[in-house]
Amino acid sequence: MQVVGISRDSVASHDKFAARESLPFPLLSDADETVCRLFDVIKPKSLYGRKYLGVERSTFLLDAAAACGRRGARLNAGSCGGSP
Repeated sequence: MQVVGISRDSVASHDKFAARESLPFPLLSDADETVCRLFDVIKPKSLYGRKYLGVERSTFLLDAAAACGRRGARLNAGSCGGSP
């Protein structure tokens, strides 16, 4: 099994974050939101009454053919401590 992280942030941003956090897995940039749209994770959000479209944190398990076998529940990044 391979773990990867994907977000709309830039490659440079990912490189800094991965180095600072000593991540044991790669981070991939989806700046044009191609993967976000493919997995339908762009959702309406609200912050301080302001509505906008943002990425819903999601977990997916994919098989070798990249077919989605399972979509996980929303994760809370603060509760995901410890070693993978």
